[in-house]
Amino acid sequence: MSNEYDYLFKLLLIGDSSVGKSCLLLRFADDAYIDSYISTIGVDFKIRTIEQDGKTIKLQIWDTAGQERFRTITSSYYRGAHGIILDNGGWHLAKTSLQTSRLDYLFKLLLIGDSSVGKSCLLLRFADDAYIDSYISTIGVDFKIRTIEQDGKTIKLQIWDTAGQERFRTITSSYYRGAHGIIIVYDCTEMESFNNVKQWLSEIDRYANDSVCKLLIGNKNDMVESKVVSTETGKALADELGIPFLETSAKDSINVEQAFLTIAGEIKKKMGSQTNANKTSGSGTVQMKGQPIQQNNGGGCCGQ
Repeated sequence: MSNEYDYLFKLLLIGDSSVGKSCLLLRFADDAYIDSYISTIGVDFKIRTIEQDGKTIKLQIWDTAGQERFRTITSSYYRGAHGIILDNGGWHLAKTSLQTSRLDYLFKLLLIGDSSVGKSCLLLRFADDAYIDSYISTIGVDFKIRTIEQDGKTIKLQIWDTAGQERFRTITSSYYRGAHGIIIVYDCTEMESFNNVKQWLSEIDRYANDSVCKLLIGNKNDMVESKVVSTETGKALADELGIPFLETSAKDSINVEQAFLTIAGEIKKKMGSQTNANKTSGSGTVQMKGQPIQQNNGGGCCGQ
């Protein structure tokens, strides 16, 4: 056991969907609150260290999904728990709608790539402008939301951070469906992660819409002395695939903002070309290969 703490406790938050488990966890771990509500997918967790009776206690707190369809995933996390908090939801969170703030677009983005390439760090940097040096593997799927302004349009980005481990592929593969953009991430200091990019592209071909926009990212370009995948090599692969390419550093906040703006711009551009094509053909529907994109002035955004 590390000398940094005296005890390590595993806690579970359980209860129905929408009772506020994720908000309780966010308030306790980060002293933050997000008014919008999106269901936890499978399991999420956070860590906080506390002092109690002269002892240092590390709390590993698991936020389990309340939906019946995820019970087979979450049930295994009961084993080994030292404490369970049952939330019966004396109050309910209201789901947000696009009426609360005028949105022109809602884009679903995926971050994919091998484990430890820095997907979660890129997402944390973009969504919260934060960086955590310690690494904990994403369990299944995590997500964050950020609204941006681009070319006079308000765009809400719903960004899904998928686990890179093989054992989670059955969970994460379903999230390819309906994605408007996919960011493939490799580690500039790890050649294997670059070599595996084509395997991830095969998964995109298998699970995602044919017209999904893609962006290739080489992360950790701040680690110059450890770099084994050159900028030219990454750019050559992107050119071969016909997709944009950027090198980023989540740690130093290099090109992170630009990466997400680039993929949003690519999606918007593709939608514009399809709109023009639909106008020519007399159709009024904008569609990206089976996934309707519309300016929705009502109804919940959380299910999209």
